[in-house]
Amino acid sequence: MQLTISKKDLLALVSRCHGVADPKSAMPLLSCLMLVAQGQTLAVSATNTFMSLRDSIELEADFIETAGSVLVSAAELGERAKAMPDGLISLTADSRAQTITLKAHKANRRFTLHTHPADDAPAIPTASRETPALTVPTSVLLELIRNTQHAMCLDETRLNISGTLFEQSASTLRLTATDGHRLARAEAPLESETPLTALIPVAAIRKLRKLLEGVDSVEIRLVRETVFFTFGAVEFSFRVHDAKSFPNCDAVIPKIKKTVDVPRAALADSVSAVCLASEHQGVKLTLGGGTLKLEGSGSNKGTGFDEIPVKFGGADKTTAVNYKYLLDFLGALDSEQIALGLSGELDPITVTRSDDAGSFVGVIMPMRV
Repeated sequence: MQLTISKKDLLALVSRCHGVADPKSAMPLLSCLMLVAQGQTLAVSATNTFMSLRDSIELEADFIETAGSVLVSAAELGERAKAMPDGLISLTADSRAQTITLKAHKANRRFTLHTHPADDAPAIPTASRETPALTVPTSVLLELIRNTQHAMCLDETRLNISGTLFEQSASTLRLTATDGHRLARAEAPLESETPLTALIPVAAIRKLRKLLEGVDSVEIRLVRETVFFTFGAVEFSFRVHDAKSFPNCDAVIPKIKKTVDVPRAALADSVSAVCLASEHQGVKLTLGGGTLKLEGSGSNKGTGFDEIPVKFGGADKTTAVNYKYLLDFLGALDSEQIALGLSGELDPITVTRSDDAGSFVGVIMPMRV
């Protein structure tokens, strides 16, 4: 294999796939990138058996002198590519010596790396473009992820809740995440004839956020236990958890008939201040008398108090919640006003948008302070 590519294009390909290759794997091949040069296309792929990613770029007509393929360490290739001067780089793979050489066109700098035979590359799943796909505007998907990602369970041993549940009906795309202490559900109108239900793991959600930056739309396909996200020349795939094991969140979301509108920024500011006196991450909320009172206390931290004027008529309501969870919800929303739902001292509270309550609901379990 022998080709020419700009440093910028090479780094873009390598960096996109580098996050999928596993540098700590006991199997060296899983820390490698597969490079395939054919025609005018350079394709790069990586897998860690759980996640896989393919990407490619069309090069100029005479940039690929000799077709071929090679497996090379993702970390080492990325480091050497960054160390090359700007401009064109030639890549020459020697299958007999099992090496690949990077050489700058307008400088004497070059690097030689050891490689593995391309035939040893681990298999990467593929999805036919003829498989029915759900097409989602990226701006919509990223907003739903932003609204729910903070509630994901990060313990990857708890497979039933470690991730985000994607549900596409005929007219709505809904994302739900929970860690058992809080729950976030966000949805957006989306017409589709392709239903989808998949529990997307935490690692895949994190990778998706980076991959989708600057992308207009993405196609989502579910083939048995693997989900494929396709956009441009990129195909990102991963194995999903059993969506049927995800909790029935409808039973968790309380039906609070009366909520109170609170300025989101003012509430976030008050919580951030009062929590300085909280010893166990708890903030007490008391609703009544035309105000929302916030209190924090600790045996060694004294007390903290603030209140926000609100319009609320009815019996006083008091509860306490984890202030970090509440701040996460407030930070994930961009509404000027949020609707806060309090029921009883031992009942969960809800956080919704005042202007569009159906598009988002957050639930925080109470705590004792």
